[in-house]
Amino acid sequence: MYNVTAKDSAGNVSQSTAITLSVDLVFLDVPATHTLFTRIGWLFEQGITSGYQTSAGAEYRPNNSVTRAEMATFLYRIAGAPAFSPPAKSPFVDVATNAGSYKAVAWLADQKISVDYQGKSGAEYRPNNSVTRGEMATFLYRIAEKSGLV
Repeated sequence: MYNVTAKDSAGNVSQSTAITLSVDLVFLDVPATHTLFTRIGWLFEQGITSGYQTSAGAEYRPNNSVTRAEMATFLYRIAGAPAFSPPAKSPFVDVATNAGSYKAVAWLADQKISVDYQGKSGAEYRPNNSVTRGEMATFLYRIAEKSGLV
């Protein structure tokens, strides 16, 4: 059992709950002794991440950067994977409609959460780029706005 505490902007405890992870080892590279074990295990149990599948088993790769495509998938899943039919034509010139992250990226665009770039051929999402801290702040702020937290 692990305690998770949420605090408001003034540092006051707004919510405290105990969680129990149903497994001791989800990812080969995140043992129960890992500093981030509880948080990463929670992401897995909530269906927000599934990690990288290898022949030896699942890995989380906690020291890797997050790509913009991965961030889109995380945000879509944390929003509850809402019912959404992505458009037949991608809103971004660099995200194919058959890409694994297409639905999540298109949902971000539809919800006006995405951070895009204007390229020579139109709007670009740049799915393989790492998420900058500024982009992450923008993504999270816009998700919070949609959720009524801001």
